[in-house]
Amino acid sequence: MILLWGPITDQPLEKISSELKKLKADFIVLNQFDILDMDISLTRDEAFLIYKNEKIDLTKIKSVYLRPFISTQMPDVDEENPQSESYLHAQKFDDLMYSWIESTNALVINLPSAMSSNSSKPYQTELIRSTGIKVPTSLVTTDADEVKKFHKKHGEIIYKSISGVRSIVSKFTKNDYSRLDKLVWCPTQFQEYLTGTDWRVHVVGDKIFPCRIETTASADYRYASKQGGETRIYPDEIPKNIEKICFEISKKLNLPVVGIDLRLTDDGTWYCFEANPSPGFTYYEGNTGLPIGNAIATLLNL
Repeated sequence: MILLWGPITDQPLEKISSELKKLKADFIVLNQFDILDMDISLTRDEAFLIYKNEKIDLTKIKSVYLRPFISTQMPDVDEENPQSESYLHAQKFDDLMYSWIESTNALVINLPSAMSSNSSKPYQTELIRSTGIKVPTSLVTTDADEVKKFHKKHGEIIYKSISGVRSIVSKFTKNDYSRLDKLVWCPTQFQEYLTGTDWRVHVVGDKIFPCRIETTASADYRYASKQGGETRIYPDEIPKNIEKICFEISKKLNLPVVGIDLRLTDDGTWYCFEANPSPGFTYYEGNTGLPIGNAIATLLNL
């Protein structure tokens, strides 16, 4: 049996569920909105889930697809009261569920411990650099003077979060100088700005799905429409040596499914920005028709 875990409204989860149905696979969707209707028991002799009064033997699970949020933030949980029965139940479930996920022999897409590399962008960058691909020159600092020096040296730079929490990548301008005093409260990552074409490459097991991105956005194509512009995504091919590096990144980070953000600069050099360990692939599939969801479902069903 295949186990899917997350809120049923999550688009990647919905897509994988749909693809598994087409494959006539044996699977169950653990809808996180039903957190109060599920429980888990882990002992030396057995491991099982109870979901809506159905007992699921976890030793029979052959693969897992993860898209969960934090269960204590689900609508039926009293998030404002950490001592409430619903909050404690949700918290306990997450703790036990993640314990099982990290110890199971089932294929997990992707292990939380592997995904954690994305919690520190500088750390993940060094892992990516070790595969031989170039990465942008970066500065992580709380020092305003260091940012000014970095800006002067590179001319154009961008800034973004150093954590795994999504942030809007933005160009740094002299108008931002007046906000540099806030750095002392929030370490921030600055990078040289590289002109060129963005690519998103999804690796799914031994398959690869490159997407070329054309955008009017100055720094972050995901938010072009909010800037009055547009982004268009096309299926395309990348050089074999870059394909090889993408597979190496997937292996290095222990992520069977990963979304890798690349840029081909105007001088023909490939750079890697980061690797998304839980990619929202439906955005790219919807724009290109690439069968990413089918590939993930097939991998889960092997």
